[in-house]
Amino acid sequence: MSAATPVVTASGSAASGIPPIDCPSWCTDPGHVAEYCREDQICYSYDTYVTASLEEVEVTPHGVCESQIGAMACRGFNKRPVVLVHVIGFRDGIDVGANLTAAEARQLAEYLTAAADLICEGAER
Repeated sequence: MSAATPVVTASGSAASGIPPIDCPSWCTDPGHVAEYCREDQICYSYDTYVTASLEEVEVTPHGVCESQIGAMACRGFNKRPVVLVHVIGFRDGIDVGANLTAAEARQLAEYLTAAADLICEGAER
């Protein structure tokens, strides 16, 4: 087993990371050259979160914490890309993620849209 080859980062400094990987175009950290093991070379897209405004909030010394639901593209090393749905619920201390295929994410989006249409339709009456 050979030692990791020093890698030069974008800033020009040497890091004792591992060789870069080929990342999808949506990855926010191309190559992951600062990582020290393959399991840390995870590709993420930019995340998008929706604040769940009907949920309780928690006030801390750092500010107001609100429950949020987010989605982003994600690909672990030697794994297939998934849509990661991330739920943070401050009232119950929830912090959980679910990996969906592209087809499953589209199906969930369709169901969410249909449910939103139902409550909007009811509000118009």
